[in-house]
Amino acid sequence: MSSFTDTNGEKWTISVNFGTAHKLKQDLDIDLLSHLKDPKEAMLFMASLGDDPFQLGQIIYTLATPETEGLTIDGLFSALDSEKAEEAYQAFMDAVIDFFPPRLRAQLKKLFAKSMALQEERMEQMYQKVEADIDSPEMDERLRQQMAGRQSGVSSVSSASE
Repeated sequence: MSSFTDTNGEKWTISVNFGTAHKLKQDLDIDLLSHLKDPKEAMLFMASLGDDPFQLGQIIYTLATPETEGLTIDGLFSALDSEKAEEAYQAFMDAVIDFFPPRLRAQLKKLFAKSMALQEERMEQMYQKVEADIDSPEMDERLRQQMAGRQSGVSSVSSASE
């Protein structure tokens, strides 16, 4: 079992076992156990969830138990910012790794760490591209054109009202 705390201070405990996997299959038609048969397939599946935060949130909600009864999926989504969502994802990954026999856990942790490092590298490249785009002469020109368009629209409206 692994846990995370949402932005409201609510602690959620995630457990992956045959019972929670059955619930996931019933509620969301996701056969987690079929994805977990092969550790490499499991990591590929887990990595794909990083690209679909809404599906990941539904899975976490289905597998997690909040300390307070009656919390809804909307409540979970409302209480996750990007930092807390990352904590929830980490807790989910830890719970999945804990589901495997002990002899495989070390390799899975290593594979997960490698996957996270590659994901971080991809995010850094994206940030650098955004930064370069912001600092580009093309962005300056686009902003000037948009501002000029707004100013001409404002002057057209004000001259029409006179």
